[in-house]
Amino acid sequence: MLVLAVAMLSQIFALANEPVKISGKVLRPDGKPADFASVTLIAEQPLGVGETIFLETLCDDKGQFQLQIPHPSDLPAFAIAYKKGFGVGWAEVSLKSHSVCTVKLNRPAVLAGTVKPSFGRKVVSIKGLRPIGLFDAPLIPLRFRSVAPEFLRTQTSDEGRFVFSDLPEGCVAVVEFNEPPCQFEVPVAEGLEIELPPTSVIKGQVLKRSDKKPLPNIEIVFLPVNLEPKITVRPLSVRTVTDDNGQFRAAVPVGRWEWVVWFSAKSNGDEGAGWVISSFPRKVPILSAGETVNITIEAQRPNIVRGWVADAQTRFPLPRLFVEARIAAWKFLCGVPIAPEFFTIAEQLPEGAYELRLPDGFWVLKVADEGWQSEGVFVEVFGGSVIEAPTIFARPFPTVRVSVTDEEGRPIKGIVADETGKAVETDEEGFAVWQIPPNRPARLIATSLDRKSWATKVVTAEQEEVRLRLQAGTKVKGVVVNPSGQPIESALVSVWAIWDEMAEMVCLLSQKTGEDGQFEFTVPSDAKLQLRAQKGNMQLLSQILPAPSLDFVKLVLR
Repeated sequence: MLVLAVAMLSQIFALANEPVKISGKVLRPDGKPADFASVTLIAEQPLGVGETIFLETLCDDKGQFQLQIPHPSDLPAFAIAYKKGFGVGWAEVSLKSHSVCTVKLNRPAVLAGTVKPSFGRKVVSIKGLRPIGLFDAPLIPLRFRSVAPEFLRTQTSDEGRFVFSDLPEGCVAVVEFNEPPCQFEVPVAEGLEIELPPTSVIKGQVLKRSDKKPLPNIEIVFLPVNLEPKITVRPLSVRTVTDDNGQFRAAVPVGRWEWVVWFSAKSNGDEGAGWVISSFPRKVPILSAGETVNITIEAQRPNIVRGWVADAQTRFPLPRLFVEARIAAWKFLCGVPIAPEFFTIAEQLPEGAYELRLPDGFWVLKVADEGWQSEGVFVEVFGGSVIEAPTIFARPFPTVRVSVTDEEGRPIKGIVADETGKAVETDEEGFAVWQIPPNRPARLIATSLDRKSWATKVVTAEQEEVRLRLQAGTKVKGVVVNPSGQPIESALVSVWAIWDEMAEMVCLLSQKTGEDGQFEFTVPSDAKLQLRAQKGNMQLLSQILPAPSLDFVKLVLR
């Protein structure tokens, strides 16, 4: 028996470390093979820590491709394909074992605009693509943290103009600029004008907290704080490294910033390694355009916090879950704002163990993975201490079995979405499994594959099953015109809906107007709707009205 057990373990270990092949085919929008299309496999940890997989290849003359990674991985992954003149497409793939996928390119559209101010060439990257409406194709959003394929990168011209020629029609693009580091979300359209934020400068010196000596080769991360949730531009964190005298200089977008000395990957010895910022609170400057602020940062050796993550029901260890630590700002910082991004992810250790390196202060520890919940564990650390934290007990979000039926109650394949932007197709029998956040009801919206019938229902975590029975929707027609009354072709029109229990509107569908400037949607009959139209920098929002009162709408763009 012992010999058999050892043999079985050896076989399992071998399978867990053998290469994994990902193969498939790429199709053009018309369904024909996309010969010699480029394919990129990207897998990133959603929380920004751990390994990143980035592989590239070309399809053969039949549109087929094959990639290989050295061992299985739990990372969420996308195969992204591109063929000039035919567009971009992507599909989710599993890296746990050999997998096969089909990537269909989306009908191409042009994203073009001008950046102001336009001095100097800037690197422009597409870091995300998602449908404008919840039920637009493609349903699955694409998002990158640190990498992007070459065909999703370009440079501005001397006049500040940039062009991406083959992005998916009907999508919103997350456009990232390297200088100043910031992101915008814009529809894939032409004639956009993007105003980059002005910059200011933070400079200064990093010193040891103990003896006030300068610290060379220390990485400093500047984080934007107190961002408005609906701000058009999102400043990104700015990183810089101290010189031999511990001095640094960083250009950042205007606004309120805080800083953290976290570690130094560039240190050649122990002198600059493992340092973290001094205890909280601290002054957070508000920077205006062209301003230069001098700061002195005192860094300390980290406190080490170790602990375990266990299943809340079985009490068994839970491996591969990440733990985040956030400063307990609301209780201990006396009104000093803290960046929402200010947290650290624990280093994962075997069998559900974790280890954190934290500055002095009060911290709350929780499981960080999406779809998991845990009670917060509070720790207080000072003076380079090493402590064992209480065990973090975690449980997955509750799930509900969702079924979609037609008007007669027969199962039908459809699409289900919620107000957060998640959307999936049901299986052939009309079923899907949905995670419901605890203590917060979720509104589920369902539609038929032709987007002509609709159903919606509020679901709580206590429910185990819910049925969404589709009913024929209401038609909404209209025309987009200029102030002279002439129809506007290729204007982007989107329909937004809200139900009484919802705090914010959600975009259901979008389309471009034809040559006659007209559009037509079939929408849920029980919702209040708003129509939004845009072309270039011209925009219009209609009144919010019940669906039946929107028979024919004239939208005048100015």
